[in-house]
Amino acid sequence: MNNLEQFFAECKSSLTFKRIPAEYKLDIYLGYNNKVQKTLAYITDKVDETFQSTRLIDLNINTRRDGKKAVCFCLVEEMDSDIFYRFCQDIIESTKDVSNENGLKIINARWNRWINMFKNPFSKILSENEIRGLIGELVFLRDYMFDKYGIEKSIESWEGPDSSHKDIEIENTWYEIKTTPQGATTVKISSIEQLDSDKNGYLTIIELEKTNSNVSGFLTLNKLVEEISLMLPNNSIIKEYYKKLSTMGYSYYEEYESFVYDKKNIKFYSVNDKFPRLKAIDMPNQVAKVSYELIIPNIKEFMVED
Repeated sequence: MNNLEQFFAECKSSLTFKRIPAEYKLDIYLGYNNKVQKTLAYITDKVDETFQSTRLIDLNINTRRDGKKAVCFCLVEEMDSDIFYRFCQDIIESTKDVSNENGLKIINARWNRWINMFKNPFSKILSENEIRGLIGELVFLRDYMFDKYGIEKSIESWEGPDSSHKDIEIENTWYEIKTTPQGATTVKISSIEQLDSDKNGYLTIIELEKTNSNVSGFLTLNKLVEEISLMLPNNSIIKEYYKKLSTMGYSYYEEYESFVYDKKNIKFYSVNDKFPRLKAIDMPNQVAKVSYELIIPNIKEFMVED
């Protein structure tokens, strides 16, 4: 939908709310509230999600005369109109082909992403290695963890890139996830803690190949973040998900669309007493931090199907 500024100007001159064009399935209206604040309103039969306001956009839920609910996103300060236009454009375009049955959940997922951005206005774009690493962790959640352990339990157990923890610790085991280019012969272990544990666990290597968006099933960071958000069952776990992404330095940037990958393999290596690794107990007191690399062909004997 183009020229939102003109659309709002027409609404202001007539002091009415106008529905966005009929090609968009959801009942979304743009206009001005009784405080003369720019407002995006989504009309729905019921609201079973919880929303929160931010300092830039105030959110309230009103009951109309016909009994339907209006979920209203209201711009607090006129000087932030450019941001509000971008927000409205994102909501409108991301729900263009969405049915009313799923509309509220998807709008809430998008809103939580924007809350994350508002909280991190000075966040930096991740490096290519960081992008690839985060994609690998998200792929592992989507393609393995959700089926094996359930969605909520998987998100709650996901620790992310904190090198003092395993990526995932769950049900008396753990997973350390590494993402490499296809055919890589080494994998970097960034700290002793990543593979050091009294419990047996798994080193999981995910191979990604750089590709383009013409490949079926292609991956970009933004696409994967959004795809997983739509799989989450409730607002509480959606908030937890975006909170963890924020901790990892993720905010939505269009630049991430330039980094396109294809998943090739997921390989599991059983990290047991015989697995070659460094342990804290073996380190001299004078050594504060260690990173090392494993030769992937040389740990082939520890590969398992899980």
